[in-house]
Amino acid sequence: MNLRKLQMKEINRQFWAQQSITNSSMLGGYDQINNVDIQQSEQFLLRNIKQFNTILELGSGVGRISEQLFIKHFKEIHLVEREAKFINESKRRLNQFNCLYYQMPVEQFEPKNYFDCIWIQWISMYLTDSDFCNMLQKFKKYPIILKENVSTQDYQFDDEDASITRSEKIYEILIKKCGFKIVDEEFQQGLPTDIYKIKLYFLKHLEF
Repeated sequence: MNLRKLQMKEINRQFWAQQSITNSSMLGGYDQINNVDIQQSEQFLLRNIKQFNTILELGSGVGRISEQLFIKHFKEIHLVEREAKFINESKRRLNQFNCLYYQMPVEQFEPKNYFDCIWIQWISMYLTDSDFCNMLQKFKKYPIILKENVSTQDYQFDDEDASITRSEKIYEILIKKCGFKIVDEEFQQGLPTDIYKIKLYFLKHLEF
């Protein structure tokens, strides 16, 4: 791992260590987008996913999406999250539901179960291109829903949290490079004009 990558990961770790254990932190302070985010995610999920036994959420934070969406449709939820304080909050919120937790960076997670859906939202921005592709490759057997900020520039780097916002073109290049095809895609609606656009992708590997 090169020095630049180590520095990015440390900046990101420090950033999230300082964030409060709230939905607002997960939304970057834009609490007003929560409802439209969940509503359109649900529509996109139901349009593309055919079985609803198990779902894996990568970078699950405090369990915001699982609490408001996944528990309505799935029998079992697996959540991968690096920060212990967010895992503990998820357990508190979801203690009546069938959930399994993995406290680790998403890059380290190795799937050992079958999942009807892999949900990846607002975590790709914290991965290098190579880590992003390595992550996708681990899940080539599974349907994937990717939801992420997109920029008008190929890459925009944020020094505060070491995030990388990519353009649609770059995501399309990376997705194709990893052997996946985009089956469905759409932009998130109802967003303020002063934030990045957000796009949803439904991905399947070409081998499956």
